Amino acid sequence: MLTKRDFLLSVALATMTATTAKRLLLLVSTLLVLVQPAARAEGNMHKVGIVSFFSLDRSPNLKRAMDTIRASVPGQNVTFEFRIAEGKSDRYPQMVTDLVQQHVDVIFAFPGPSAIAAQQVTSTVPVVFMIAANPVTLGLVKSLEKPGGNLTGVYEELPDFQSKRMALLTEMVPQAKTIGILWDAHSWGERVGSEMARRAEKAVLAAGARAEIVAVRGPDDLERAFSLLKQAQVDGLLIEQGPLFIFQAKKLVELAAEAKIPAIYPLSNYTQAGGLASLGPDLADNIQHTAGYIGKILNGANPADLPVEGSEKTFLSVNSKAAKDLGIAIPPEVQARANSIVE
Repeated sequence: MLTKRDFLLSVALATMTATTAKRLLLLVSTLLVLVQPAARAEGNMHKVGIVSFFSLDRSPNLKRAMDTIRASVPGQNVTFEFRIAEGKSDRYPQMVTDLVQQHVDVIFAFPGPSAIAAQQVTSTVPVVFMIAANPVTLGLVKSLEKPGGNLTGVYEELPDFQSKRMALLTEMVPQAKTIGILWDAHSWGERVGSEMARRAEKAVLAAGARAEIVAVRGPDDLERAFSLLKQAQVDGLLIEQGPLFIFQAKKLVELAAEAKIPAIYPLSNYTQAGGLASLGPDLADNIQHTAGYIGKILNGANPADLPVEGSEKTFLSVNSKAAKDLGIAIPPEVQARANSIVE
């Protein structure tokens, strides 16, 4: 049965002039030409979610990683969805939830606590992490060789950076016999954070020194922590990796300088802030590794089959002014090995 809509349409077409019909046909053809590539582009669209604790403009390494990800899927469109925590770890669950609702293809979780939030939010969206704590202890993966779930990435503290930092402290302050260990309980929690501290303690004891372990439970707890370190009369200090410490780097460095405690930090941003020396993973290289994993996942790889990698490169940075202020002469061997010397 002919509907009223069909009847009116047929009348309109019947009364249409030849010129008008040609114009309509041209319009429809043009729309088809425009729509078809858009449809094809949509089929080749990838969306990557990035959870970070600082803004993109503060991370040129992240920008290079984005270029690597784009290059891994040539001829296809890659967009990025950013969620920035600004140092507030309680934001991670909601940020990850937002990304899942945006239907991202993969999530890059940096720093580590955001990977913990991601595991709690989704078991289907692939997550690539860069983490300082042991991902097996955290329960993020079944094993480093076979993650077995939707998470994989880079375990930054492989190989044993705690022993390397202790060796560096001994080189720079050979008389140090009581070594403080500062760890981030705020970001990692008791079980995981204390395991990191115990690994550092093992390195201190192996070097023949005594360890004084102090936990930091929040941004306002740093003064109390350094008060305890001064009471213990530590001769040197090892700073464990922790998102709280990274965000409070300037304050941490200032407190160590005020207490006249030679400290070895895990990342070069501390020496840039005025810290004595740092030895840890090469962040630029690790971020590139995570970008490579994201590219593999966009090309169909299963994160369950991608082994968790360690840090392939180390980065040593020393601050000559901080050393002078502490009355420390940087050994020539350390200067020769340094990737960066901050004047």
